[in-house]
Formats: sequence, C-alpha cells, structure tokens
Amino acid sequence: MEKYTPHYDLAVIKADVRRLGFRAFTATARLSGKDLGLDIGEMQAVIYALKRTMLYKSMTSYDDHRAWQDVYHICSHGLEI
Repeated sequence: MEKYTPHYDLAVIKADVRRLGFRAFTATARLSGKDLGLDIGEMQAVIYALKRTMLYKSMTSYDDHRAWQDVYHICSHGLEI
C-alpha cells in the first residue's frame, strides 16, 4: 500500500535521531551509510536536513503490510539519497 502523506511526524523522527544517536540507525542503515562514505554524524545531518516537501511517498514494508515507511529524497554529499 502507498500514500503520499507522511505516516510519521518528521519532527519526532529528528528528535529521536538526536536523542538516540548511533542507536537510531539499524545495522543495515549504518552499513549502507558506510557504503556511501557517511559516518554517523553525517547520517544524522542528512536526517536533520529533511523537509516535509522532500517526501516521495509512504509505503508499507514488503514483509509486513502494517509497518509503514516514509520515503524521502534528498541530495547530500554529492549524492541523491
């Protein structure tokens, strides 16, 4: 399922990333960030730079139709992420 409004409050996500630091990211996210040449601080900076207008879509995960994911597109560090 898809929709074009955010499922989660971006301000809450940013606050959680600030509060949790390293623990805000899954192991897969940390590895993907590393593959892109980003350290945790740079990954956090990308999250802090997100704006609601950058929302691409919200979708449920392939494994669980009840688990929503908000998908944002942002250019950072010379990459479209």
